[in-house]
Parts: sequence; structure tokens; C-alpha cells
Amino acid sequence: MHESRFSSLEAVELNSHNDVLGCVSRLKPMELNTEPPQIRSLTVNVGTIPKPFSLSLGSVLFTPATRATIQKLTFANAEEFLQSDHTLAAGFARLETLQALSIENVGREACWMLFNMWSSLRTAKLCFHTPSHQQSEDSQLTNPLELLQASQGTLESVQVVGGVTEATS
Repeated sequence: MHESRFSSLEAVELNSHNDVLGCVSRLKPMELNTEPPQIRSLTVNVGTIPKPFSLSLGSVLFTPATRATIQKLTFANAEEFLQSDHTLAAGFARLETLQALSIENVGREACWMLFNMWSSLRTAKLCFHTPSHQQSEDSQLTNPLELLQASQGTLESVQVVGGVTEATS
């Protein structure tokens, strides 16, 4: 019997480039038949990362088996991180079991991710820091609840800070 290189990971927190590399190395299976990582919560506190880092991270986070385990996602600076590589926004949009989402610094990339989400969220906190003159030019930023269209039937709590209006539902 072979031991899996990783066991169930309840929470992964990425605070630096070294954390991203460590996560990739820790989650990469040693053998083809190893169990996929079980990540329940992912917190991204790092900003921009180099494209090779984002591709490596995506290769371990966005496998079908891993995508199906992430239930909570938190971004400290979503726009800066997601601008590292558009494949990150696409990968996070395809998370299947996400129930809770908190995003600081929602901008165009984060809006695209939210609008294209596969998950049905229960709770969402969206913090917009975009200047108001840019919001009027971008219809998605003027109505952030439209971004959560895939979750309209399951949302129990939504908090929107900044943007055109501040609201809690």
C-alpha cells in the first residue's frame, strides 16, 4: 500500500510567492494513483504572481477532483492576483462546490469570474474599491448582484461594500 503524499488539507493560505510554490509542491501527486487533495478553504493574500507560478498553481488547484472540494474562497486583493493570468479567474469560476466567497478589491477580472461561476453560493462578501467614475463605465460594477446570477436561488447572505451602493441582504 502506498501512502499519499498529501492528506486532507482543511485550509490552504497563500501569503507569499513561497507559499504558492510550497502549495504547488505539496499538492502535486508523487504517483498517478494517489488521492487528490481535499481543500475545504482557500485564502489568497498574495498579490500579483509570475505567470509560471499561476500556471503551476492552476495545474494542482483546478483538477476536477480538487475543484470539487473547495467550499470557501477568500481573496485579500483579488484584482491584483487574478490579473497575474486570466486562467486563474477561469479556474476559480469553475469551482463546483463553493459555498462562501469573500473578495476584496473586486475589479474587471473578479467580475468576469463572478459572472461565470458554476457554484451556487450561500454567502458572498464583495468589496469594490473602483473609483466611481470607472463604475459608471462598467455596467457589471454598477449592479454587483447581477454578477451572482448562478447563485440567485441559494444565496442566504450578501454583503456589498463600495461600488454604487452599499447593501447587506
